[in-house]
Amino acid sequence: MKVISLSLATTIWALVQNEHVISQRQRVDVHYTWPTAESLLPVAIPPSRIVLSIDGPQGLVHTLQPAQMWVDIDLSSAQEGINIIDYSTADIIGLPSQLTVSQVSPPELEIAFEAPIDRILPIQPTVLEESVAEGWNVVSVTTVPPSVRVIGPQSVILGLDRVPTDVIDITNLDEDQTYQVDLVNDPPTVHFESISSVAVSVDIEEVMVTRTFQEVPLTIAHEGWVSQTPFINVTIEGPLLSVQNLETDDIVAIAQFNNDPTPNSPFELVRVADPEQPGITVTLEAPDVNIISVRPKRIAITANEPE
Repeated sequence: MKVISLSLATTIWALVQNEHVISQRQRVDVHYTWPTAESLLPVAIPPSRIVLSIDGPQGLVHTLQPAQMWVDIDLSSAQEGINIIDYSTADIIGLPSQLTVSQVSPPELEIAFEAPIDRILPIQPTVLEESVAEGWNVVSVTTVPPSVRVIGPQSVILGLDRVPTDVIDITNLDEDQTYQVDLVNDPPTVHFESISSVAVSVDIEEVMVTRTFQEVPLTIAHEGWVSQTPFINVTIEGPLLSVQNLETDDIVAIAQFNNDPTPNSPFELVRVADPEQPGITVTLEAPDVNIISVRPKRIAITANEPE
C-alpha cells in the first residue's frame, strides 16, 4: 500500500511540474556577427547580455541552463548610419521548443555604424605620482614608443587626443623603474595597430631641502681659550630624509688658529676642510648633506681664566 501511495504521489508531482506553467526571467548572452572591420565599425558596443522572460512548464523552466543559451544577432549587412537591432525577433539558440519567450529586455536598440579611420596619437601614461616614496619626486615619465596608430569609427577617433595606459602604481618607489603596461582602448570601439602595451619609464630624484641649526656649540681647539659666541648657526642642504634625521648633536664645529690670537680681537670664521689649518671645520654625521653657510662670520675669543 505504501508503495502504491508513493508511486501515486510521484505521478501527481510530475503532472504538476509538467502542466503548471510559469514565467521566469533569464539573463542570456548575445552573440553578434559584425560587418568586416575594413568597411564599418560600431560607434558604441551594444549589450553583451539581455533579459528574457521565458514561459513554460515549471519542471522544464527550472532546468534551464543560461550558459547553454544565447541570442544570435546578425549585423553583417548593416548600413552606415543608424541601424535597429530587434532582439524580440532574433534567434534564441538552445531554447527548448516547449518554451516560449514572452518578453525581451531591451526589445530593440539603435546602433550607429561609421567608416573606420586611423590617426597617430600620443600615449599618455597614467601614473599615481603622489604615491612615490617620501623624500622623492617624479622627474620624468616617458613611454616607448611615444605614440600609437589608433583605428576606429570616424567620430570616435576624431574625438580623441591621446591614448591612456593602465594605471601605474609607484607606491613607495625610491629608484628609477620601467614598467610594461597595457594601453586602454577607451572607448572599446577603437583598437591599436601592431601593439597593445608599452614600456613606461619613471625617473625620480630625491627632494632637496635646506635647514638651519641655530645653536650649534662652537669649540675652540686651543686650550685656555673660549669663544665669546658659544653657539653658531649652521645652514645645511641635502636630501629631505637625511636632513630631517639630523640633530644638533650630529654637527661638530671646531675653530683652529695658527698661533696665539689677541684676546677680544675678531677672528674670521673661514671654513676649511683640514682641521690643522686656521679657520673653522664643521663636520656632519651625514655624508650626503652639504654645509651651505656658517653664521656669524666673525667671533671674539678670550682667555679662559682658571677658577
